Amino acid sequence: MTGLITILDLGCDRLAACLGSIHKKSSLSIFARESAPSRGIKDGAVIDAAMAIEEITALLSKLRRKNKRVTRGVHVTITGSGLSSQVSRSVIPLARIPREISKKDIKKCINIASLVRLPPDRAIVQKIVKGYSVDSGALNIVNPLGLYGIKLESEMLLLTASLSHVDTISKVIDHSGFFLEKFHLASLAKSYSLLDERDKDAGAILLDVGTGISEAAVYKNKSFLQLETIKKGTGFFINSDTTLNKEKLGTLLSELFKGLDLKEKKDVASLVITGKGALLDGMIEEAERVTKIPARLGAIKRAPVQLNSEDSIVHAATIGLLYRIAEEYRFFDMTKNPIQKTLHKLIDIYESYF
Repeated sequence: MTGLITILDLGCDRLAACLGSIHKKSSLSIFARESAPSRGIKDGAVIDAAMAIEEITALLSKLRRKNKRVTRGVHVTITGSGLSSQVSRSVIPLARIPREISKKDIKKCINIASLVRLPPDRAIVQKIVKGYSVDSGALNIVNPLGLYGIKLESEMLLLTASLSHVDTISKVIDHSGFFLEKFHLASLAKSYSLLDERDKDAGAILLDVGTGISEAAVYKNKSFLQLETIKKGTGFFINSDTTLNKEKLGTLLSELFKGLDLKEKKDVASLVITGKGALLDGMIEEAERVTKIPARLGAIKRAPVQLNSEDSIVHAATIGLLYRIAEEYRFFDMTKNPIQKTLHKLIDIYESYF
């Protein structure tokens, strides 16, 4: 086993946690999963720190009792209307003559793209690589590791959040007896379990309808393109008798889709719906009628455990993120030949002095 991972999803009105391990061949095992309603966190934001600390401590303690091997580090998914994004590019020279691109080169390229000027009240919470380019070619390379070139370029989407929001969540995690490993965008985490490569290539919108927030994440040509969030959810379009108010749902979808940069709806092949609103009677059919995009309920495509529709929604982010982290292990585990490592080190020394 190469890694033990704990995931915590801060939902609109519910917490979910999952514990898994990544093995040498990047295969994934899930040991335990838990969820519980939350009064300390609403729409992804902490509204009662003491209550949130108590709830997170209790939830992660349940994982420990099930497995007795919970790590102190926690990967946390976040959502909310305060998130924003910006595109950044970077270019690094490799050598005078083509040489093999290493993990160090990729990390350096990513780090340089992250050096952007931000307002003092904003913080980067996640870096999403949209594509790489070698020697000024097209930015359509998914993994440049092992390729040859004299110049490496990357284009990234930097997701930022309010610094106070980030610091508050970090404090809550710390006071719960754990420490924050990394933030992850919840919509992106869910895409790893609810969408496959064919969905992302053909064009898909992942619609996440929570209690007080709705998000639409757009994918095309296997890339994450855009995220739009509005402060309206099921509480806006559910009638007092818990039935669907079609007129208000249409208003919500129109407002949400108005912010999306869609040239043609025909460029989107599917609308995948998740979140609390996805299970409402008539939701899938009405969303398809309003948007004129083929719609379906989001179901986890490759879970190592059997999940019903409700569990697929609750744990879409936690299981999706586990799969993503496993893929990152695989991505940076392709060159472990000691001879190659030594060669790359010698090249780095040469390039530093000459």
